[in-house]
Amino acid sequence: MSDKKTIMVVEDDPDMTEIVRIILEGEGYNVVCAPSGPDFFSQVKGQKPDLIVLDVMLPDMDGLEVLRRVRGDDDTSSVPVVMLTIKDQYDDIQRAYELGCDYYLPKPFTRKQMVDTVNLLLSHTRPPS
Repeated sequence: MSDKKTIMVVEDDPDMTEIVRIILEGEGYNVVCAPSGPDFFSQVKGQKPDLIVLDVMLPDMDGLEVLRRVRGDDDTSSVPVVMLTIKDQYDDIQRAYELGCDYYLPKPFTRKQMVDTVNLLLSHTRPPS
């Protein structure tokens, strides 16, 4: 069995998905991508990720609703979640933290910011709820 950690990226912009995937795979992570909340939930049934990178503005179901459901599910409640979004208003950030995100990374971000955030969160696992 591989020791490679799996990161699920939930992002509807194909270019942003590819940027995040390239950065994280370059760091040795296994990356699985989903373009929407419903796609994420159908994929997560088959595998529990070690970390989730989640956009706020998604089609069908916004990222905050995805986050709420992730935190409410025993199988995923302890998985660290990075909110990755262009929404950088205080109220948006506060709402994400209230719902249980572990880190809020506004777009645009640097490669170093992404890598440091992921490495930090994967070195500190969230206790089960």
